[in-house]
Order: sequence, then C-alpha cells, then structure tokens
Amino acid sequence: MTLQFPRLKAVLVIVLFVIGREPITVRGQTDDAMLAIAADEAVTDGKSLAGNKAMLTELELQFAVSVVIEVENWTDYPLLYPQIRVVGGFKTENHPTAIQPAKREAFALHKEMDDATGVYGIVSWSVQGENRIFVIMWSAPFNFNFHSNWLGVGLTKKGHTTRPPRDQWFRQMYDGFSDSNFTFFRREFDMATDPVVYGNGKEFRITGVMTTNHKVQIRVTFLPIKDNYHHLAPAIRARFNLRGR
Repeated sequence: MTLQFPRLKAVLVIVLFVIGREPITVRGQTDDAMLAIAADEAVTDGKSLAGNKAMLTELELQFAVSVVIEVENWTDYPLLYPQIRVVGGFKTENHPTAIQPAKREAFALHKEMDDATGVYGIVSWSVQGENRIFVIMWSAPFNFNFHSNWLGVGLTKKGHTTRPPRDQWFRQMYDGFSDSNFTFFRREFDMATDPVVYGNGKEFRITGVMTTNHKVQIRVTFLPIKDNYHHLAPAIRARFNLRGR
C-alpha cells in the first residue's frame, strides 16, 4: 500500500507548501528539503503496516469507496490513545494505533456493503507530554456529482484534552470554524491536490494530502516547526545533523 505519488517527492511537495515555494535542487538544498530527505530515510513502517499491506490493497479493489489513512510522526512525542469516530461508512478490523517517533502507521475503512454511502469521520491522538489532541477529519463521498473529497487537520490548545461526543468534531471541521480551544484547517480535494496545512502554531505543523478519486489515500505528517527542530524524532534528527544542519 502506497500513496499515488512517489514517497520522497510527496514529502518534498508538502515541505514546499509548508515553508515556501522555492525550487529544490540536488545541491544547495534548503534546511526544509534536507529535513524531508532525512525523514524519508528515517521513518519506518510501524506495527499496523507489518503484514497488512496486501489487505489494504485488496480493500481498495473490493469496495466502491475506500479510505486508507497513513500518518507519519516526525516528532519525538509519541501519539497515543487513538480514538476513531466513523460518521459514515464501515471501519475495518485494522484499527488506528499509537504512533511512535519516526514511525508510519495506517488504517483503512470502506463504505457500507450495498449502500450508496461514502466514508467520513475523524480520528484523534493524544500528544504525549503536551496535553493536546491531534485530529484528522476526512470525507470521501459516494457521489461526486454533489460532493468532493475533503481533508482537515487540527490541534487543540495546550491543556485541552476533552474529546467531544459523537460527531461534534466532524461537523465542526467539515463545515464549521475553529474556536478558542481547537484550531484546524480543511481543504477540498477535487481537482487540485495541494496539501492542507496546519501551520500557525508555535510548536507543531501538520500537513495532509488526499487523492481525488473514490479509492482514497490520505497521508498526514505531524512534525515540529522549524524553531522547534530539537523535538524532531531522534532517528530523523541524527540524519538531519549528519547533513550539516
């Protein structure tokens, strides 16, 4: 199971949209490009992907609407206690898991059997030691005549760890607004595939890309801001420092 673009190229594209739009060259890369390369070398598959890639690929073939969500943790903060709330669709046996530093985890969902429904909901993790909740919202409709794919990423204010009941966060992230305790950004993925970026925090950035078809593949990266690179995952930081940064 891989996203529909080369992994390193996708990372570099995300970095360009988070930091700026200067071209990346083989020589004289920016710190951000070098970080992307270091992460591409250091981040490895976690337990959820071990032996499950064939299952995820098969899932894409069986159902008219399927969603595979892959998350990379570039920080030294473990992402713990995942909770998923599926508003529409069906959750598979491949549940979201904790994501350790420099690890990549994934889970998959598909539409209800024999129903003309899409797949939409939220998944969230606790950022260990930060007393914050990291949230992803997705919407993958059944009918593109009336709806498009949407992806949202957000983070609660430090000290705010209460997760609202039922579909409250989904409704807020899909067609509502940020509030004093929870800031998020969303983006429609219909024709363009520019990343959605949470980038106004003082500690973290979150980037996400989503395919525009019914076999939806989502990739989200949780990373520190540039002034907070001392909180990079050790495996990433070591490779980053080896490159003279």
